[in-house]
Amino acid sequence: MVLYIKIILRTAVFFYSNLPAASSIRLINWQNSKKVANFIELPTLIFMKHFFLISALFGCLLFTGAMAQTEEESYVWPKEPKVLESLKTWQGYKFGLLIHMGLYSVQGTIESWGLCPEDWVGRPGYDDYNKYAQDYRGNKAKFNPVQFDPQKWAKAFKGSGAKYMIYSTKHHDGFCLYDTKYTDFKVTDKGTP
Repeated sequence: MVLYIKIILRTAVFFYSNLPAASSIRLINWQNSKKVANFIELPTLIFMKHFFLISALFGCLLFTGAMAQTEEESYVWPKEPKVLESLKTWQGYKFGLLIHMGLYSVQGTIESWGLCPEDWVGRPGYDDYNKYAQDYRGNKAKFNPVQFDPQKWAKAFKGSGAKYMIYSTKHHDGFCLYDTKYTDFKVTDKGTP
């Protein structure tokens, strides 16, 4: 496998390095304008060089991914018969739903990724992370899912063909949709309606 990857990469480097440089194309076109009138335009050449390199790298990724992930290597199957039976049953369901509900429902945002301090995370309406985080945690005083109707949801999910549903009761923001003695950041706290 390593040999094939080396061959692909060496071929890509060969094509990339042996295609004429952009400056030499300009020179050829300038010096031999009558002989090489429509040889290769500069943007096309640059595209070709990048195309060869990216194609080779992509091919390596596909090849190594196909070779590296076999069923035996990527998953360790449990040994217990009851667990295997349950796993087989669950895999046969094919279609299910994963539901997240929490403080982000008050803001109308998708989950609580806004609490991640990284710059790539979008926080619509906020330029300041600390202000966003403060307002987000303040949603605890507004979170009041009085129209939550699990029976209605279950009926709708079943009608859609779903065979199972997973409802997260605590997402990565830490807000608990259950009572616990370990935190006040929960739906049953006095500060929550």
